[in-house]
Amino acid sequence: MKHILFVCIFLLISINVSAQTDVPTTCEDGFRLIIHALGETCVPENPQRIVPLDMTITELLYLADMTPVALSETVLTSYERMHPDLADTFEAWREDSTVDMGFPPNIEAILSAEPDLIIGPLDLFSETLYPQLSEIAPTVLYEPAPGDWRTRLIFVGDVLGLDELVQTELDAYDTRVDELRDLLGEDAETITVSLVRVFPGQIGLVLAGTNAATILDSLGLSRPESQQYDYETVLDELDGRPELLISIEELFLADADVLFVFGDTSELFDNPLWNSLPAVIDGRAYEVGYYWWGDSLFSAHRMLDDVMLYIIE
Repeated sequence: MKHILFVCIFLLISINVSAQTDVPTTCEDGFRLIIHALGETCVPENPQRIVPLDMTITELLYLADMTPVALSETVLTSYERMHPDLADTFEAWREDSTVDMGFPPNIEAILSAEPDLIIGPLDLFSETLYPQLSEIAPTVLYEPAPGDWRTRLIFVGDVLGLDELVQTELDAYDTRVDELRDLLGEDAETITVSLVRVFPGQIGLVLAGTNAATILDSLGLSRPESQQYDYETVLDELDGRPELLISIEELFLADADVLFVFGDTSELFDNPLWNSLPAVIDGRAYEVGYYWWGDSLFSAHRMLDDVMLYIIE
């Protein structure tokens, strides 16, 4: 009898919990409901003290002339390598008492920043820390789509109440893409563009699943056969890393009508195999900024600049 009574009580509790879970969340005045990767969260309608967990959000704060209350110095330094022109702004942020939250994000540092909103991509660190972050401030996490900063920017703009600013930026970017496509003309698909990333001891050919690959595709430009892996292959055979690592002896795979190279190139440029590539011999190989490995609006604009400078002009 006691066993039956226990089961009945357990079922009643389960039904009650389930019913409560199905009830739509309501937010108090001054807040609105955001549905995100880990559920529903009431966020401030006009957040001011924001902790961005990636550079997509940081760029949007920059465009909105807002200073984040916490940043990772490690991430910021890496981003400065891509965009040294923003160094003065970042230095001003540091002087404006922006807290260094480290990497992975440090809970105590974020707590000391007294944020009213924490927002970032769903990754190993943010998912693990989500319960603690949510205790500090409303926390919103979104699924990061590789090579798709546009979707992320739209979502972040909605959360921050900056929809109009985001739309203005996207319209300006799309106008540039259309203009470059017109300048490239119908022959664009006959031009192959190779992307080579160089870092200590390794050489990588940049593949699908990157911002760079998406942009070249949007312009109608082609990739050499060595770099025509689709994203499913990247996920299944390359463990999600969107580049094909090659040896010095395989440098011939990097050749194309136009070759963009970035990273630690000092030793590469002295190598006879590099200097024997037709693109290098013919002056069609260009050293470009590390933003070609970036996945954001600012990086996308810099890539368009290079296409204009080195291919169209």
